[in-house]
Amino acid sequence: MEITAKLSHLRISPRKVRIVADLVKGLDVTQAEQQLMFSSRRASRPLLKLLHSATANAKNNFNLTKDNLYVFNIRVDQGSALKRWRARAMGRGAQILKRTAHILLVLASKKETAINKRKVKKQRPEVEEGLSGVSGVAPRGKTITPDKKIAIDKTDKKWASAKLRQEKKRFYTADKFKGAAQKVFRRKSV
Repeated sequence: MEITAKLSHLRISPRKVRIVADLVKGLDVTQAEQQLMFSSRRASRPLLKLLHSATANAKNNFNLTKDNLYVFNIRVDQGSALKRWRARAMGRGAQILKRTAHILLVLASKKETAINKRKVKKQRPEVEEGLSGVSGVAPRGKTITPDKKIAIDKTDKKWASAKLRQEKKRFYTADKFKGAAQKVFRRKSV
């Protein structure tokens, strides 16, 4: 079960908030609170408030205790930027962007994450008949060329690649562009 809390338009640069958010990601709620309380970064105080809000959501909406929760994910996105101007030399002005951040905090309970479901790999069906044009599946030890969908033994691979190279038409050769290149790159006489 995932519990979310959002904080929008926080007037701190997202880059600076991400530094604090990475400290807390994956920790228990009590450890995350301690980490944020003793952090000297400016972004730690709003993140601590957001963490308290998320734990209150868990308690009121889902009847979950604080001890059973951990920080599953914190996403810090860029919000809208306030544009300001600073005077520069020679009567010019330079733009300053006062950036804002949107934070999404996701908590999860520990008991649900302890259950891991085993994934079973699906086996591919092997095709005995080699030349099935519809499915494009070749028998083992053979490959299918992309142009003609012909099954070729791997031993005949060199022969097949040489044959395919001969069949390809070369549209752009150096001979066609030789005259144009001489005109463009002609040296001036002294």
